[in-house]
Amino acid sequence: MSAPLHFGPFELKSPRGPLLHDGREVRLPRKGVAVLWLLASQPGEVVTKSALLDAVWPRTSVGEDAVTFQIQAIRQALGDDARNSHYLATVHRVGFRFVAEVTGVPRSAVPVDDAHGGAESPASLLVGRRSELAQLRELYERARRGQRQVVFVTGEAGVGKTALVEAFSMEVASETKAPLVGQGQCVEQHGAGEAYLPMLEALGRLCRHAQGQRVIEVIRRVAPSWAWQLPATRTEAPRKRAAGPTRERLLHEMGEALDVLSADRPLVLVLDDLQWSDASTIELVAMVARRREAARLLVLASYRPAEVIVHDHPLKAMKRELIARKQACEVVLGNLAPGDVATYLRRRFPDRVDGEALRDFVYRRTEGHPLFMVQVADYLAGHAELGPRALDGSIEEVVPQGLLELIEAQVERLTDAEQEALGVGSVAGAEFAAASLAAGAELPLERAEGCCEGLARRGLFLEGQGLAAWPDGTVSCRYGFRHSLHHDAIYQRLAAGRRARLHLVIGTREEVGYGARAGEIATRLAFHFERGHDARRAIHYLQTAAENAALRNACPEAIRLLMHGIELCRSLPDNPERSEQERALQTALGRVG
Repeated sequence: MSAPLHFGPFELKSPRGPLLHDGREVRLPRKGVAVLWLLASQPGEVVTKSALLDAVWPRTSVGEDAVTFQIQAIRQALGDDARNSHYLATVHRVGFRFVAEVTGVPRSAVPVDDAHGGAESPASLLVGRRSELAQLRELYERARRGQRQVVFVTGEAGVGKTALVEAFSMEVASETKAPLVGQGQCVEQHGAGEAYLPMLEALGRLCRHAQGQRVIEVIRRVAPSWAWQLPATRTEAPRKRAAGPTRERLLHEMGEALDVLSADRPLVLVLDDLQWSDASTIELVAMVARRREAARLLVLASYRPAEVIVHDHPLKAMKRELIARKQACEVVLGNLAPGDVATYLRRRFPDRVDGEALRDFVYRRTEGHPLFMVQVADYLAGHAELGPRALDGSIEEVVPQGLLELIEAQVERLTDAEQEALGVGSVAGAEFAAASLAAGAELPLERAEGCCEGLARRGLFLEGQGLAAWPDGTVSCRYGFRHSLHHDAIYQRLAAGRRARLHLVIGTREEVGYGARAGEIATRLAFHFERGHDARRAIHYLQTAAENAALRNACPEAIRLLMHGIELCRSLPDNPERSEQERALQTALGRVG
């Protein structure tokens, strides 16, 4: 354990907090705690922005605005003034220096990404996944020796797939010769998903990495058909292209680019929630797995098997074939054992004397489901009256039975303003800009951000995700729901009519925010306008999204988008305008087909 740091009236207990002022806890985001620890543990020394990014965000390619956001939160928590600082001094264009006197400085105090609530060893924070983590380490060692690896991490919702992959990514990113780590997230969308969305997101983050300039150079040189799709590598507007590259060329170029990028150092590519991915991304993963060339490449692809089976997703057949040919492998996550539940509860409630009874109750209620276990612990922590003496038969009637009921009970404990913010945010999306929330809730942007930040700081439902900048100049904080089940449960709490009105308001605000560049978020706008019962605008953006897919030669996605647009046309009044829209969609379908 690290010794606490003392400066002025403040005490920072450990790399994961808490921060105390005269013995009282001061609210500070977990990332802010990690940044403060790194700065305060090196008093008087300049810590560069790149050093902060590498230490606190090792698995994620984020921009300097992430550091700026946390510095502002730290100054607010310390009551510090950037112009007359007693704690944090800005070194212009370089970084920051902690200027206060500090006692208790440890010999080594470099924190790592604290996505699991702390800044200690990632493996020490991960409960009950030692064998799976060891398996990923072995696969990474093979990849580092030049044996490309494609690994499917599978399990039901909330079982801990993301936690396992994040802990592993954090661990390898903290090594002396750390790999490049790029992460892309698939997002649940109505109809066809946007082509190559997780891969484009992963590449975009790699371009913002400390080694980003080399990534940009490789993409421009080896994968020019991809370069125009990324803001960091784009040299011409995509609309100026007469035709998109062929599917074969896209796949070949990306295969070559990944091989080149992994030549100097290993490359770990994380693709989350593939059960929501588009067909083109699945084809790309298959191509990467089938290549025979040596590459220091590890692809970690997580997904929920049940949803893949129910929806007959193309991932099902692809994964079966790759594993049969020994071109990929699978890491399957199940529920936690009773001993693992006990370990988690001991860490969560170190002062409780009823550890065995608490373990039995939580395991009986959750059967070791990790997310359900955490939610039960959160509920018990928020109800002081449910102390050791309450762990008898009566507690079964007090604690909600199911996960969704638990989430509902926790939402009910929030203020009306917080419930409103979560509800509107759920309509804006699993990830959303505070500007979208402000439009839907009819709030000043500052109040919307303040409400979300309060929830994120307390670890309730939301987490901060940096800044969102729109083409019209709007800049606001960005937030995401901590788990898709949180998002889904809160979204379903809203009445259908209110959801529709919010979708329309939020879609209109984002359309204005992007202006002439609204086509860049065409799939998102089509979703909002369809849910908002504005079929005409939904059809317009479905056609635009289909054009974007066609430029990438993602024909299956383009066809599905156009077919969905034709289906929506039937909901419009039968008049010449509808006929014209349908003809345009049919013509576009003929070109793609």
